[in-house]
Amino acid sequence: STTEPTPPCSGPVPWTVSGHTEPALRAQAARLTAHVTGRHDVAADVVGRTLAVSRAGLEHRAVVVGTDREDLLRGIAAVADDRPDARVVRGRA
Repeated sequence: STTEPTPPCSGPVPWTVSGHTEPALRAQAARLTAHVTGRHDVAADVVGRTLAVSRAGLEHRAVVVGTDREDLLRGIAAVADDRPDARVVRGRA
């Protein structure tokens, strides 16, 4: 399989993660970061769409918005590390 670079996003893309607890939310964000990092065959908009339609909306939530995969990865890593970031919106259901 080839790992050709994915095309850039055509606009802002949201990546949503959630968990039953704040630590579970951070763990989910860490798993997403590990899964996507280094995988240039995974398009940022496809990740965003998959997260939006196939994941449960649990009580603790975060949304990262970015225009390219590096921006999104920085934001989701900030969620995993519990750091503030301008691209991240957090909340509870």
